[in-house]
Amino acid sequence: MSVNLFSDTADVLLFELCCGQEFLDPQGFEQRAALPGVFVLSFCVPSHEPCTTVHNELVLAAESLSKTSDVSIYEVDCSKHEKFCASFDVSSFPTIRIFEHQKWSRYRGAQRATPLVTHVLKQVTNSIVELDEERFTIMKQLGVPLMVLTRAGDGDSSLNLMASLAKEELAEDFFVGVMSGAQSGTNKPFITVYNVRDETTPKYDGPFEKKAILHFASLVSQPLIRQFDMSTLVSFMKSALPIGMMYSANEDERHSLAASLSNVAMKYREKVNFATVDAIKNSFALEPMGLKPDELPTFVIQANDEIYKLDPGVTITSEAIDEFIKRTLFPGTTQQDRLVVQPT
Repeated sequence: MSVNLFSDTADVLLFELCCGQEFLDPQGFEQRAALPGVFVLSFCVPSHEPCTTVHNELVLAAESLSKTSDVSIYEVDCSKHEKFCASFDVSSFPTIRIFEHQKWSRYRGAQRATPLVTHVLKQVTNSIVELDEERFTIMKQLGVPLMVLTRAGDGDSSLNLMASLAKEELAEDFFVGVMSGAQSGTNKPFITVYNVRDETTPKYDGPFEKKAILHFASLVSQPLIRQFDMSTLVSFMKSALPIGMMYSANEDERHSLAASLSNVAMKYREKVNFATVDAIKNSFALEPMGLKPDELPTFVIQANDEIYKLDPGVTITSEAIDEFIKRTLFPGTTQQDRLVVQPT
């Protein structure tokens, strides 16, 4: 992939990001800095092994950014331009800086493609994004949840509300995009949230009112149902909440179960954590939980030192799990019976 990073100017440097054979020099930097917009600069020494690793990540990041924004990525060879690199407080390699309007900021995130693309797009995206297939594919895999409005038609007023929320209330926690509902088979707008760390894709198809949508957003800004692993276990332990776990030996089945329990997880947000558990990778946990392989899939609640198992033979549905949670964790209390997002 050869990238022309100065496609809008004449007689300036062509930079082959893919091969690392040519690097941005100080003169090329001055030309680029005079142009509007954000760009990324990686300061490196080609012979330094970590720079080679980061270079490969930059190639991936450049490809994603070229499909989602006007942001370009450049490299500077600090073995040839020591003073230039030092002028940006570069003391180790590789170092990444973000430039905009003659000013620069430090990039302190992981030097990998996805975190860098997420950071840069969060900096340059301050409104709703028109999603085509490429943008949607890239943005739903980033480190910030993507909230997608599917419009009902050209006369749909939902776009104005979502555009306003994208600039203000939703800006910190989400990317916000819009796509046509022509292929969705629906005659009303709806919202879907994609989070690479969430085992389900929450959907909102209630009234298009600001208060209701922001309530939905507050429920899904963090994953509703996580994949059980050591990192999620630590997070669950810190929260001290009961954990509802879906044990299954089949990945597709776990995703299907998570989708069916999405509204239950929203209903019990901040009361119960939810997770899918790979019963093969975590087979060591079956016996302590009192589970048998022939009982899968099943649902288990762990609350402190207590284990509650769904009765064998009970099909895992939203209604069955809601009743199971109320009976085991909240007996005698009044819980909302409707498994829909309720405005506050």
